[in-house]
Amino acid sequence: MVGDVRFGTLGEWAAPRVLTVQFRGMQSSDIAEFGRPDARVVVFPASYASGSLSYPYRSATSMSPS
Repeated sequence: MVGDVRFGTLGEWAAPRVLTVQFRGMQSSDIAEFGRPDARVVVFPASYASGSLSYPYRSATSMSPS
């Protein structure tokens, strides 16, 4: 699920993996919408990106992930 992981001397990940994710195509405030796989686009870091940032965000609400 996360690939190769190495730990530092204090038990932390040697290479942090914090992702910036943009949710797209949200049509309501229903929590189930956030669970759709096509709703999440990883935009950073580049090595894990599945798409680019859509800005302004309002244009992402009617887009499908790229």
